[in-house]
Amino acid sequence: VDEKARMVIRGLVSIFHIADTLAVDCLQALPMQNHDYEDAILMAVAYRMRMDCIVTRDAKHYRNAIIPVLSPDDFVKLYLG
Repeated sequence: VDEKARMVIRGLVSIFHIADTLAVDCLQALPMQNHDYEDAILMAVAYRMRMDCIVTRDAKHYRNAIIPVLSPDDFVKLYLG
C-alpha cells in the first residue's frame, strides 16, 4: 500500500469504528434472504453493532436490510454535509 493510501486509511479509521466479524454474525446471516452471503454477514454485523447505516455503492444487495442503506454520496450529504 502506498503512502497516500495509508494516509486515507488512517483518516477513515479516525472517523469510523471498524467492526469485527464474529462467528455469531456468520450464523445469523445464514437464514437471511439475501443473494450474497458476504452481504448478509455485513448486515448481521451492522445490526449487532447497532450501526446507523450501511454505506455501499450497490444498495440493491441490501434490499432486506433492517437498517438504512446509503450511497457514499448520500452518506456525505446526510452526515458530513
